[in-house]
Amino acid sequence: MKTKFHLWSLVAFTLMSVTPVGATVIIADSFDGSGAASLHGTSPNIFSSAITAAGGSAVWNAGAAFRADGSVVNGSFVSAGLPVGSYINDTKGNGDGLFTLTATIAGITGGTTADVNRWVSVNFLSPPGGAGAFNPNNAIYNSPNRGVGIALRRQATGTTYFNITPGGTGAVTTNWPTVADDVTFSVELDLRSWNGTTDFGSLRFFRDGSGSPEHTVALTADYDFTHVGFGANMGASSTISDFSLTQVPEPSSSLLLLLAGSVAVLRRRR
Repeated sequence: MKTKFHLWSLVAFTLMSVTPVGATVIIADSFDGSGAASLHGTSPNIFSSAITAAGGSAVWNAGAAFRADGSVVNGSFVSAGLPVGSYINDTKGNGDGLFTLTATIAGITGGTTADVNRWVSVNFLSPPGGAGAFNPNNAIYNSPNRGVGIALRRQATGTTYFNITPGGTGAVTTNWPTVADDVTFSVELDLRSWNGTTDFGSLRFFRDGSGSPEHTVALTADYDFTHVGFGANMGASSTISDFSLTQVPEPSSSLLLLLAGSVAVLRRRR
């Protein structure tokens, strides 16, 4: 009876512990390299082996402006991307298809005057040709890179949120006072409702830990999300920090895994 009591106590605790808001960090980079070294060819601090199994690669493919310490120096029409293979695409239409891409971007500098076209961004990427099509020496919004879900910090006017569509770009601009402080952006990609015909998922954009999105948009096409990363334009200089990609696992899947592990532990103890 004692063992049975402990088992159900643990089951009850597990049930209370599993919540839909529980997120798993699957990629994270603190950019602890040298400012004299390129980000290209380096690896993030955390890169899930499940992404590697899905064809991803824990190696940055980055333009020369991106440095290993997270700094961006004179970035102009350049990108940086981490290949995630089919990992994100494989979650379309199920409970595991909720991802949040987060990065902190410092104030933008460059040139002698503030420029609305000088910016640094964090974004998902959907090259039409798949993982092999990404070009770090091209802009994030130009083919073949094609950013989808771009949180873009401008030097002069604050930030712009982009959603790329087949016919061009759809942009929502939120102008707020230019500040020198760091700004944290989060782009939430929700593919749980995807059905491939009438519903392709949605994007939500957050700033500085706000609980409410600055902007929400429904995706209008079926994209292949093969990379996550950054972009820079017009000679922008800045510093990127605290980069991460998190995933909210399906509660039922997580629950089954936790319960199986709990029961196995108790049986071994008996």
